[in-house]
Parts: sequence; structure tokens; C-alpha cells
Amino acid sequence: MLGSKITTNAASLYDPASNQWTATTFMSFGRDQFGMVPLSGGNALAFAGCAGGCLGPNILGQGFSSVGPSAEIYSFSTNQWTTVAPLNTAVGI
Repeated sequence: MLGSKITTNAASLYDPASNQWTATTFMSFGRDQFGMVPLSGGNALAFAGCAGGCLGPNILGQGFSSVGPSAEIYSFSTNQWTTVAPLNTAVGI
């Protein structure tokens, strides 16, 4: 479990063909222990999670109450994260 102020909003993409990670743009929320699912069109949804190992806050000063219900979509075509409507319940996975 990560400690307070260690969790960041850094994101990377994995390419299985080259077996390499590449840094991409930063997420809006610094999250760990979160869920991620692929969406149609090749985008991805990151949701919920903890901030600083659920002890928080994360490096951005965000606590579990803001990170836990948050969700954002990564667009591969624009290389950007977009915050979307939050979950109804905060979830630390």
C-alpha cells in the first residue's frame, strides 16, 4: 500500500508488441488501486481507487472522497484524459 502524498496522476501506455511502456498525459486524479476497462473505439475508462493508498492525500492534495467516486476517459486519438460524471459511491478497490 502506498503512503500519503506518494500516489501521482502519471499514466503510461503498454505496447504488448514491443513489451514497452510509454508515458502519456497526466490523469486529472492521482489514483492507485483503481479499475480500468477498455471502451469501444479503443479508449479506456479509469475509475474509482484510492488517493495515497486510501490514507491520502495524494501528491495533488486530493483525498479519497474526491478520488474514490471519480472517473475519466483516455482518448487514444487525442492523447488526453477527460473527467466524466462521478460514480454514485466512492470505491477504493
